[in-house]
Amino acid sequence: MARKVCVLALFAITWSFYSWTARSDGKPFAFNHTTKDYYNMMTDGFLEGHLYLPVIPDPRLLQTTDPYDPEQNAPYRMHDVSLYRGRFYLYFGAAPAVSLLLPFRLITGVRFPESLAVAFFLFAGLVVSYWSFQFIIRRFAPQTPGYFSIIAVILFGLCNFAPFILRRPAFYELAIACAYFYYFAAVYFLLRGLFEDRRSLWKLAAAAVCLGMAVAARPSYVVIASGTLCMAGAGLLRRSSSRPHTPFKGMLALCLPFGCMIALLLTYNYLRFDSFFEFGQRYQLSSFRVVKYFGPEYFLHNFRAYMVSASRIDRHFPFFHLRTLQAPIFSVVYGEPVGGALATAPLTGLAFLLIPIWIFQTSGRVQLDRSKPLAILATLFGLNGLVVVSFLSFFGGLTERYVLEFVPSFLFSAILVWIILYQFLTALPPYRRALNLFLVLLLLFQLFLNLAVSLTGYYDNLLEYNPVAYRQIRSWFSFIEPR
Repeated sequence: MARKVCVLALFAITWSFYSWTARSDGKPFAFNHTTKDYYNMMTDGFLEGHLYLPVIPDPRLLQTTDPYDPEQNAPYRMHDVSLYRGRFYLYFGAAPAVSLLLPFRLITGVRFPESLAVAFFLFAGLVVSYWSFQFIIRRFAPQTPGYFSIIAVILFGLCNFAPFILRRPAFYELAIACAYFYYFAAVYFLLRGLFEDRRSLWKLAAAAVCLGMAVAARPSYVVIASGTLCMAGAGLLRRSSSRPHTPFKGMLALCLPFGCMIALLLTYNYLRFDSFFEFGQRYQLSSFRVVKYFGPEYFLHNFRAYMVSASRIDRHFPFFHLRTLQAPIFSVVYGEPVGGALATAPLTGLAFLLIPIWIFQTSGRVQLDRSKPLAILATLFGLNGLVVVSFLSFFGGLTERYVLEFVPSFLFSAILVWIILYQFLTALPPYRRALNLFLVLLLLFQLFLNLAVSLTGYYDNLLEYNPVAYRQIRSWFSFIEPR
């Protein structure tokens, strides 16, 4: 009972913090009839029966010799939208509009605030991540101490850089938050559909739909969505000996809905840009010229940034500062603050302990026994994170919001490895306590860093837009700063 109370309290605290962060820049959640945020404008277009934004481009933009030249389009462009055949389109995925903003508008007649939508999807992602964790523990490690549930809420809710993303909850962040939620919703349905005592085809189908929605929010998720389906299919076939016909029904339940979702997405692209595989980036209006979107020349720079770029720690509020790193995609010098997973979320390093664990298991020096299901799932989550960060490293853009696409998978792997180590040390209580103490200290480091960078965001957003709140919070820590 005490564990449930603590978990519910942590959920309440996390939601309060999410909602406060999303609106503490002086822009409260407002359910208006007219707004100019991009996703609500996309929803306007859908309700009017077309796919373009209901904004008429300035004729002077269309009359320029090159409307995609940042210098020529500067006075007339809508920033980071796509211009094609005289229409503006949002190249960011349509899933947030289709699954939240549009239904809300149809029901209430008013617009769902874009900033609240970011907080909603991030919190929903925390909820389904926690449900997935609880299912794994109940199914494969029922003797796990209850305090791991509390650790899971803190880890999944406040240590994955969702607080940083909420400091500027715009359309960029909405697409990423939406994809994050749908991916972990798919994980939850897959776990339930595959590992409950009675296999559920509708849960497998729901997982496939959620994977499709993740891709519809962020096309980059097609890589891990496809990999996740392959792993699920392998799981179905592996358990086919006792139920020879069920695996094929299960594979159909996975592949058919996902295939339909991808077909709808490709059709959506074709109706906008006359190409199934064009999402709109080629027609983007931006402040900078894009040199090249993907390329192997970006990999080392970006992979190093996403994995090992350390924060600067000092006595100047808020004490943790992400380092600004150059984004190689642009033709000019431009960078954003980025923190590497291993340096700013050190618990992710636990995922890499799976390498020696499997080596020792293979050599017979360690017997996983009851921990083997946890080790397999931890490995899958860890591989998922590694594949995503590797894929993103080929993309020239470099920004902290992308870490939400791979850090949660690493953290999920990490907490499962933590439990495996706990089980290994059952007969050695002093070592187990020492391990827990060390890892709790790392957890606190991640927590404090996430809270600190949630105050600064990309460009000291809270100080710029709500200096009163910033100075009030800063005053609480005045005893730390140098005089």
